[in-house]
Amino acid sequence: ALADGPGEGGELRLCIPTSAVLGPHEEARENVHHLDALGVRTALHGFTGAAEELHQLRTLPVDVVQLDHGMVELVHAALADDPAALDAPEVDAVRGIVPLITRCGADICVGEIDTEVQARFWRDLGCRIGIGAAYGDAVLSFDVPDLLAKTR
Repeated sequence: ALADGPGEGGELRLCIPTSAVLGPHEEARENVHHLDALGVRTALHGFTGAAEELHQLRTLPVDVVQLDHGMVELVHAALADDPAALDAPEVDAVRGIVPLITRCGADICVGEIDTEVQARFWRDLGCRIGIGAAYGDAVLSFDVPDLLAKTR
């Protein structure tokens, strides 16, 4: 498809589940390397920061990870309920994962960011990519070219 299409591989980023590159899935890891050789960037979603995930992040050409939805929900619940809850062990665990991911060379994406308080928390933590209502409404695919033209 890359050879027959009008674009270059570097214009694409394939986002795959983190679980697809763990354990015995050697073929999936080889595919990530093959895509990298074609210039296609790769992201992992559902990332929790487990030891095996961090190992694969260090060894694979992955440039972005999206944090697991459940982890993000824990932090957002703490932000909404009680500022003191931000000292909860599970929130500290999420805080601890961010520098480990960045040491592996990947940017961090966080989804479901709906408020400025949430956006500021993740930004202050070092997460560079956010998705959610705090950044604007979703747009249809055929509206993207006009939106990009307006932001240039």
